[in-house]
Amino acid sequence: MQAFVQRRRDGQPGPAAEEPAGPPPTALLLPHHGKAKSAPPLGVAAADWGPEGDGMGAGNGRGRGRGRALKWGASLALLLLLLLRYHPEGRGHTHTAFVTVEDTRFMLDCRPFYIAGFNVETIGQLAHRDFAGPAGLRGGAVLGKAVRAVFEQTAAAGLNVVRTFAHTTETKHPLQVEPGVYDEAVFRGLDVVIAEAERAGLRVILSLADNWKRRGGVDEYVDWSETAPPRDEQFPPVVDSSGDVSTEGYTPEQRAYENRRKSLFFKDEGCRHMYKDHMRTVLERRNTVSGRAYKDDPTILGFNLLNELRCSSYEVPGCTDLVTKWVLEMAQHFKSLDQRHLLTVGSEGFWGERDAMRSLNPGMPVSDWASKAGQDWIANHALPQIDFAAYHIWSDNWANHNATFHRLWVDQHVEDCKTMLKKPCLLEEFGKKLPPGNTRNGAPTASAISELRDPLYENMYSTVEAGIAQGTPQAGSLFWRLGTDAFMRNWPGEYGVLPEHSTFKLVTRHAQLVRAYMLGAAPREQCGLDCWTPAAHLGGLLRRCEHRPSACADRRARAQYQKPAAGAGAQLQPASPQVFASQAECCLPGLGGFRQGCSATWF
Repeated sequence: MQAFVQRRRDGQPGPAAEEPAGPPPTALLLPHHGKAKSAPPLGVAAADWGPEGDGMGAGNGRGRGRGRALKWGASLALLLLLLLRYHPEGRGHTHTAFVTVEDTRFMLDCRPFYIAGFNVETIGQLAHRDFAGPAGLRGGAVLGKAVRAVFEQTAAAGLNVVRTFAHTTETKHPLQVEPGVYDEAVFRGLDVVIAEAERAGLRVILSLADNWKRRGGVDEYVDWSETAPPRDEQFPPVVDSSGDVSTEGYTPEQRAYENRRKSLFFKDEGCRHMYKDHMRTVLERRNTVSGRAYKDDPTILGFNLLNELRCSSYEVPGCTDLVTKWVLEMAQHFKSLDQRHLLTVGSEGFWGERDAMRSLNPGMPVSDWASKAGQDWIANHALPQIDFAAYHIWSDNWANHNATFHRLWVDQHVEDCKTMLKKPCLLEEFGKKLPPGNTRNGAPTASAISELRDPLYENMYSTVEAGIAQGTPQAGSLFWRLGTDAFMRNWPGEYGVLPEHSTFKLVTRHAQLVRAYMLGAAPREQCGLDCWTPAAHLGGLLRRCEHRPSACADRRARAQYQKPAAGAGAQLQPASPQVFASQAECCLPGLGGFRQGCSATWF
């Protein structure tokens, strides 16, 4: 595979509380009781407003006081009528521009786009019309409201991208029932997720297949294939309670058999054909909510070919090159169907057997299991059809809880994106498993969250922020996972983060900081985009967006003299005011200029 990537030589050295988007809503009228004095109308002096709120100020006659009050009241009413032209509550946002790649950055509306996102692979089940909730609720319309609530809350926190799966996530409700046969109800659930993400202003990353889940995953494709050898009856498939392929309790013989069989996915003709068919089905799917084909929908930022692909070189020595050939073939097929969406591999980011940086892989220097997992992070992502590089980090699964290793893992991947791949670099998964707490449903305790999970999030977020501030290819991050599950409403899972957790405060602070930094840059002048800034009036009662081309011109002029921050401790410095390319984006609740969106605008 040397034709695809210039290998690095062995011995090459490696790299060495934001405020809410808008003010809280202020009540238009405050009720008063008994003899309490009401506030004077706007523009009326307190001295001219009587003790009973009737305009009888000291030293003034009843007629003059009441007349002045009526005059100012009428003026205020007219002002409000002019300002309160419409209330956008209930209106959905519509994406018109695709996220693109320019050099080592994501771009949107002619300026850098940074990701502050989250994973929630089971979100589609919330909108599955055949699911009966705890209260017996059924129907996509009802459960679609749950998806809307999730996305409204995450958008209000400043999160802008959700990653989920376009394949089976729950064994009782598979998306692909058998080759080429899909459960329409489950597919409609995914339709709702994409449509509701757009409504909230979010972008979506979709994974097309999974290494871990048996249903709709690598192992089931091999068992489905008519060109692959039939499964040995003495080794029936074993799955755990979540539907993942389980290797616990395997004998060495059984483990070797399963690893050899899994490798067939990357070379068997039937498997490759079925995977391509699934890819086409997803891309050409017409969303039953929005009416747009997936391949034409700018809500979707990009796709993963395969979530955390694995192929063991212990049992199949040629696995590493086999995987790279598979990535090339499937990436070419993807681009033949869809040239507008971005594509990445979906791997954990292990350096390959021939890469000098394999010494940084988890397990080293004791074990080389990661370099023999079939991944070659450089070779896989150097292919021209791969638009951006993504990687994951799992302190628990890899048994490495060293904070220095975590930072080095992120920094080295970003360095490779800068010097070798020349592409954006996305930390696509990171999370922290917590032990069950002593509550009735086993939810983690507050102390476990603050002492075990929060430090990891703080470390990852500060590392990502420093990379962005330094102007590196660092493109952002997505945490694993938001604690929303359609089948376990009161249990967020081992990795689940709920809004009431202290971790979510860290998530919100980071997302708002990245958002403010991103919106501080003006779109390029040659793109011909508008320039809108948020403006609050009457103490935040009236929130609107103003057309201010001069604000963008000023921002562009200042940018010519600004340099990226230097040093490992570099911090993001958001600029003010935030600028938007359209009034609709500026008025978007959560991700726009105000948390509640615009309350009014001029005629």
